[in-house]
Amino acid sequence: FFQVPYETSVPEDTPLGTTIFTGIYVEDPDILGDTLEVVCYDKSEEQAGFSPCTKFEIVTLNATSRRYEGAVVLRESLDYSKKHLHQLILNATTLNSSPIK
Repeated sequence: FFQVPYETSVPEDTPLGTTIFTGIYVEDPDILGDTLEVVCYDKSEEQAGFSPCTKFEIVTLNATSRRYEGAVVLRESLDYSKKHLHQLILNATTLNSSPIK
């Protein structure tokens, strides 16, 4: 990941579907043939561990076998009276385009 940590502020009344952050960049020069993918997990304040993101989605803008560019899109309404801070953990993996034999 480049230029981390990624941080942004999002008003509570932001419309669903709004891109709230662009500039997720990942590069791995060692990967050949597979496509990079980034997924997110929400680090919950109430529970130990991580759960899959539901309020946010990582959208791929451009992906190749060595580089990835993505953005974060708001998918569910925010309610700051219930939770005022969302900390997302991003994980880069590869999509195996063809099985190795």
